[in-house]
Amino acid sequence: MDAQFYRLLDGLAPESILLVGPVPLCKAAYEARWLQIEFELQELTEHFDLAIVGADFAFLEKPTAEMMLAGLRDQYAGTLWVLHRPFDECWQPIDFIALGLQQILSWHEDSIPYHLYGFSLQSYKPAPEWLNSDYWANPERFDARD
Repeated sequence: MDAQFYRLLDGLAPESILLVGPVPLCKAAYEARWLQIEFELQELTEHFDLAIVGADFAFLEKPTAEMMLAGLRDQYAGTLWVLHRPFDECWQPIDFIALGLQQILSWHEDSIPYHLYGFSLQSYKPAPEWLNSDYWANPERFDARD
């Protein structure tokens, strides 16, 4: 598993990483800012290329955890990764999908299953072909009376 995780991380090549809660896979391989799992989003004053949330987030009350994940996704990280242990009955795959995350990796560690869910704005929804200036109105002609 470590090799797959590090291959993903190396491919992303983040310049800044935020770790929320314990993330054992990110021991000392990368410089990162680390926060306890129970923190306030207002504590953050910078934007990170990557935020990785440890599996302990599931111990938070679900509305609190959802707000934290959504805040990280929307305001503080270009890419969000969330570690999840699927035996936690409070969080189902549909909950991550509802937040726009996709499962990007699965593995077993000491016979415990883990999933890595991710969100990246660049790959979330590609711009459709019709969304370009060729299909826009011509504002310079709004006052023209032809």
